[in-house]
Amino acid sequence: MKTSRTKVPRILRLKRYANNVHSNLSTFADVRLAVAALSFYLCASEILGERPVPMRLWKALFTAVITAMICAFCGAASLRAQQKTQVQKIRPATPKVAEKLNALTPLDAAINALFAARTFEQCAISPDGKKIAWVENLVGKDGFPDGNTAIYLSDRDAAAPPKKISAALTSQFRMEGNVAWSPDSTQLAFLSDAVKPGQLQLYVVNAAGGPAKKLTNVKGLLATPGWSPDGKRIALLFTENAIRAAGPLVAEAPETGEIKDSYFEQRLAVLDLASGEFRQISPADMYVYEYDWSPDSQRFAITAARGNGDDNWYIAQLYSLDAGPLGMMKPVYKPPLQIANPAWSPDGKSIAFIAGLMSDEPSVGGDIFTVPAIGGDAINVTPEMKATANWLAWTAEAKILFAGSVEGGDAQVATVDPSSHQISQLWRGSEQLSGGLWGTNLSLSADGKTSAVIRSSFSDPPEIWAGGIGYWRQVTQRNASVKPGWGEAKSIHWKSDGYDVQGWLTYPKDFDASKEYPMVVHVHGGPGAAVQSEWPRSFDFLLSLAGAGYFVFTPNPRGSFGQGEAFTQANVRDFATAIFATFLPVSTKRCAARPLTPSASVSPGGATAAT
Repeated sequence: MKTSRTKVPRILRLKRYANNVHSNLSTFADVRLAVAALSFYLCASEILGERPVPMRLWKALFTAVITAMICAFCGAASLRAQQKTQVQKIRPATPKVAEKLNALTPLDAAINALFAARTFEQCAISPDGKKIAWVENLVGKDGFPDGNTAIYLSDRDAAAPPKKISAALTSQFRMEGNVAWSPDSTQLAFLSDAVKPGQLQLYVVNAAGGPAKKLTNVKGLLATPGWSPDGKRIALLFTENAIRAAGPLVAEAPETGEIKDSYFEQRLAVLDLASGEFRQISPADMYVYEYDWSPDSQRFAITAARGNGDDNWYIAQLYSLDAGPLGMMKPVYKPPLQIANPAWSPDGKSIAFIAGLMSDEPSVGGDIFTVPAIGGDAINVTPEMKATANWLAWTAEAKILFAGSVEGGDAQVATVDPSSHQISQLWRGSEQLSGGLWGTNLSLSADGKTSAVIRSSFSDPPEIWAGGIGYWRQVTQRNASVKPGWGEAKSIHWKSDGYDVQGWLTYPKDFDASKEYPMVVHVHGGPGAAVQSEWPRSFDFLLSLAGAGYFVFTPNPRGSFGQGEAFTQANVRDFATAIFATFLPVSTKRCAARPLTPSASVSPGGATAAT
C-alpha cells in the first residue's frame, strides 16, 4: 500500500468478503480459518513472505479481520445488545463449555506451530570459516514478533553456548542486525538502535569479547555495512533524513501540507576507521541499490539509477565508483532487463552479475553474466541453463559459485567456469537455504569452501547450519520441539502448453484416503519468484489450512523462477493465460485423483486462487 488513502477501501472490501464468505461461523476455529482466507484475499504475497509487511500493520489488519468476523458471527444479536443501556453481568463458562473452548483443534495446532518456531534474519560466517554470527527475531509477550532482534556469535566447531552481541544494556532488547565480518575475522560490524529506537547506527565489536564501539551519529537510514578488503574502511548504504525504510514495498509516509513529488536518494557512504570520517561518495541524484568492493579497495561496482529509487530499480545500470574523495563514477553496462548482485572478480578485471526478467527488487533471479570492469559487452556464462540464479560470489579459483532454484522446486548450489561455461552442481535438495536474502543464498568464507545457512523445509523448522557446502552441521537447536501442524508435502509434475511444470501439494493433517477433502490453490506473487520447500513464517496461514483439513496446492506456473530464463519470460504479454493454462489442468485432472470434494473448483484472485 503506497499511501494511507488506499487502506480504507481495502478494509471495506475485507469486511464485505467476511460477510459473504463466512456469514455463518459456528466455532472459534471457523473464525481463525476465515482470518486465514482473508489474509490471502487482502495481501496474499505480503502475508506469504514474498513481500513482508510491518508487524504493526499486520496487527492492525488482524484486528480489522477479527472485528469483521465478530460482526458476522454475532449478527443481529450483537446489534440488539448495543442498543441496551444497562450493563449486564457476564456469567462464567461452565466447566463443560470451558473444556470445549480450551480444546485444541487441528487448525489451532497448525497455527501454534507457526508461532512456536523461532526465525532468523541473517547468518554470517567469518572469512576464515571458524566463527558464525546470526541474527534472531525476538517474540513479545503477545506471541508476535516485536520488531526486536538479537545477534549471537559462536565458534563453528565448539560445543560452548553462543554469546549475545549487543550495543544495548544487558537487560534490553533492541533492533540489531546487518552483521559484517572484518577481513581478518577478528571484528564484527553491525547496526543497532541502542541509543534511539528506530535510528540505526554503526557499531564494531571485537569477536573475542569486549564492549561494542559506536562509529556513527547520523540521521537517516543505514543499511548493508561492508568492510573494504584492506580492513581500513566500512561502506554503507545511507539515506539521509529518511522518514521510512527504503524499498518500493514499504508503505509511504502520510502526505501532509503541500503535496509534491519528493523522494530521498539512497547513497553509498564510506567510514574511515582511522579518522572516523563519514562521507557520502555517490552522486546526490543517484539511487544506489547494491555495491561490492574491488579487490584493491579503490573502487566499487554498484547498481544504481537516477531519480526515484522506488520506481527506477527496473532500469538500474552497472557502474564503477571511485572510493576516493572525488567519487568519480563511470558506466559499465546497461542491461536490457533487470540487474542485481554485482561481484568483482578476484583479479579486479571483470564484474559478474545476475540479469533477467525480475518483478520485485529483492526477488533476484536470472542468468549469470560477466563484463569487463572498464566496460564492454556482457557475456552470458549460463546460457540455456535450466535453473535460476538467485545469488553469486567469486571463489579464490576465479570460478563463480551461485545458488538458486532448479526444476522440481528444489534449491541448488553450483559453480560455473566463466571461461568454459561448465556448470558443476555441488548440492541440491528439496528445502530452502538462506544467508538472509530472498531466494536461495548462503554466507561464504573467503576461500569459498565453507558456508553458513538458515536451513528449513515444509517439515523442518529453521535452524542455523554450517560447514562444507552440502556437508553442513547443525549449529542451533532453537526449534527442536516444533513439529509441523500440516500433512506431507509432495512435489508433482505435469505438462502445460509444451512446458514441464511443477508444484507442491500439501496433504491434510492425518490424511485418510477414504475421506474427501476440499482444496485451496495459491499462486505465488511476483511472478518472478518460486515456491520451494520452506518453513512458513508466523504470518503465513496458508499451510495452516492443511492442518484444518484442506489440500493446499502451490504451483510454479509459467513466469516462475527455477527452469531458466526462457520459462521465466514465457508469460510476457500472456499473464492471465499462463496462470490458467498452467495450473487448471493439474487442479482438475491430476489432483482429481486425490479424494477431493465433488464441489471443489479453482478460480484465481489476484495473487491467489482458492476453492
